[in-house]
Amino acid sequence: MKDLATLKKLVRADSLTPIVERDGTIVYEASTQLGTFFVKATTNRAAFDRHCEILEELESSS
Repeated sequence: MKDLATLKKLVRADSLTPIVERDGTIVYEASTQLGTFFVKATTNRAAFDRHCEILEELESSS
């Protein structure tokens, strides 16, 4: 991700720490006042689309 400030604002995080970077995908640890979570950013459009499909299916089944 080239613009960490934009990503940080988008996910409303106080801090972002890169954890893993591989094949155009980076996983960040994000911290907020409410806790810690992980953000996965990728430049691979096919992988992004597949992850969105999985999240939509999980959302519709819950």
